[in-house]
Amino acid sequence: SGTGDLVMTNRAFSSYGDLEVVSGTLTMRENATWLNGSNVTVRGTGTLRLDAGARFGKPELVIEADSMITRLPFVPLMTTHGDCLPVFLYDKGRAVGMVHSGWRGTAADISGKTVGAMVREFGTDPGNVFAAIGPGICGVCFEVDYPVARVFGERFPDVRAVKWDGARGKYLVDLRAVAVYSLVRAGVRRENISAPEICTACAENRELFFSYRAEKGMNEGLMGAVIWLEK
Repeated sequence: SGTGDLVMTNRAFSSYGDLEVVSGTLTMRENATWLNGSNVTVRGTGTLRLDAGARFGKPELVIEADSMITRLPFVPLMTTHGDCLPVFLYDKGRAVGMVHSGWRGTAADISGKTVGAMVREFGTDPGNVFAAIGPGICGVCFEVDYPVARVFGERFPDVRAVKWDGARGKYLVDLRAVAVYSLVRAGVRRENISAPEICTACAENRELFFSYRAEKGMNEGLMGAVIWLEK
């Protein structure tokens, strides 16, 4: 919309093909590689500024990052997901951010770091940021072994995002709860965060979403998450 609303689509894109989004005069076509880390790519005014480990060049080249921010209108930021959380960030009239929050990125505070990048690069007030967390694997379906569970338990003791399921012999981690905590810790108001419990791996949602976990990597389909700023 003309106010820069958050947009989510579960339309499938190929994990190997180009990504294309068109809205009015808005066009982007480029390949993307998500690292499941905590790199932030900044699309600023005139010059592109990159953090270590991120790369951006001509449209045909590959982006290597897990988060992007911009204050330019009509510049879409797109991530693809197959269980990882899409996190949309909107500083009304000033900037937007799009986060691919896999378990490594979530553990590394990727959402909080992205808000911090918006503050640093664009003068964003975190209290004015609206965030939305889209469909992703839930805390019942995300089974992990002890090393991963330990990371979350040590880094986010206040969240209590880790549970032991004796019947399955696995730990369960609630990535969504950790992402919300990271956003709040970065200064985003809890009432400005939308985080509905919509799971990509739950059986009742198999017809709606692709899930790498549920489909055991047999399906190459992904969901696309897009945000852009209009003025």
